[in-house]
Formats: sequence, C-alpha cells, structure tokens
Amino acid sequence: MRKVLTLVIISVFILIVVNLKNFKDIIVFHEVKIKLSKLSLFKKKITKISVINNKNTSKNYLLRSLNIENINEFSNYNRNKIKKKLEQINEIDSFMFELKENGHLIINIIEKKPIMVWINNGKRNYIDGDGLILKYSKVNDQNLIEVFGDKSLINFKKLTALFNNRKEFTSSVKQIEVKNDGSWLFIMKDNKCVNLLTKKLDKVLNIFEDIKMLEIYDNFSYFDMRIYERIYLSNKQCSI
Repeated sequence: MRKVLTLVIISVFILIVVNLKNFKDIIVFHEVKIKLSKLSLFKKKITKISVINNKNTSKNYLLRSLNIENINEFSNYNRNKIKKKLEQINEIDSFMFELKENGHLIINIIEKKPIMVWINNGKRNYIDGDGLILKYSKVNDQNLIEVFGDKSLINFKKLTALFNNRKEFTSSVKQIEVKNDGSWLFIMKDNKCVNLLTKKLDKVLNIFEDIKMLEIYDNFSYFDMRIYERIYLSNKQCSI
C-alpha cells in the first residue's frame, strides 16, 4: 500500500511538472506572437498613395522627393523617414499623413504662398518669403509682383525683406526690374515708376512715400532717385 501511494505521488508530481512546462511554453509562444504582430505594424506595405491639396505642386514631384514614386519598388512603410522627407520639401508649409489598414497612404499638405514671380526668358519662377524658388507647376498669380532681371543680379533675400518690411509700399507695386547698374525700377499699379539704387534703400523709399503725398506726384510719371537726395522728374513712359 505504501509503495502504491508513493508511486501515485511521484506520478502526480511528474504530471504537474510536465503541465507547468507546457504552460510556460504557451506563455512564451504567446509573447513571441505578440512581438511578431507588433513588428508587422512597422512593415506595412504601401499599396496606394493620395496627395491632397497640392494645388500648385505636381504629385510626381512630391513623390520623387519622397523617393516613393514607384510603389512596386518601395520598401516597408517608415513613418519617421516619410516625416523627415516631407519636412525637407521647401514647397510644403505644413502636412499630415497616415497609412490606412489597406495600405493606402494619404498625405495632406498646405503649400507655401509665393510672394513674387521672377520672369526669366519667359519662364515664370515663384519665390517664397525666404527668397527661394518654389517648384510650382502652376499658380494663380494675378496679384503677385513680377520681377525681371538676370539671376546673377537679383538678391531675392533683399527683395523679400523689402516686401515683408514695407507691405503698404509693395502692395502698390506691379513690376520690378533689376538693372545692370545696381538700380531697381519699380512700376507702380498707377502706371508711375521710380528708379533707385538699393543703397540707403529705406531712406530713399521714405522720401518717395512723402512725394506721393504731394501734388507734384500727379504731374509726373517717372521719378529717378538713383542719386541720393536728388530727384529727376519726367513724363518718361514707364515700361520694362
């Protein structure tokens, strides 16, 4: 009887140990399964791409900048990589994006607004508030100031600083020509023009703003202020 009891106790012990080991194996397997499922979230494939609100920027240009223009060749979805790439695209002011469960990547962007259009050999190039060219395919630019001149002569940062600091003055400007002699010719919306050097720009523009308040402004169309503290007035036709 004692031997039988001992045998039963040993059998029960062995059964408990085996079941405990199986339970641990189940737990380990479950943990591995969870880790694999989490890992799979970072390996989702992009099956479709939609870009929203790209009114001026072509979708192809944006996808080339993101290196995902060919979905079939694109690697696994990497949120941080896409975020970094979007931040590097100068034409984008802000953005949001998400990858749907079905692999549909949706990118919603807000584009930068150009503050002027530089016309070079008939081609229209749009300039942002930092003086950089925006690679826009098309823009409704009826109210943008047109800038003419060779790229080597134009200091876009200086022009954008003028636009930002003298909004009232620039709102009355229609066209600007940057000339070889270092002067800027402003064609105003009232078809008058002022030609001036960029040296002491603020002081010269202050004088011109004072002249606009006088009756003499209505009697002339051309104001040559390239020599500081001197003004040459004429009715020369204003054109570029």
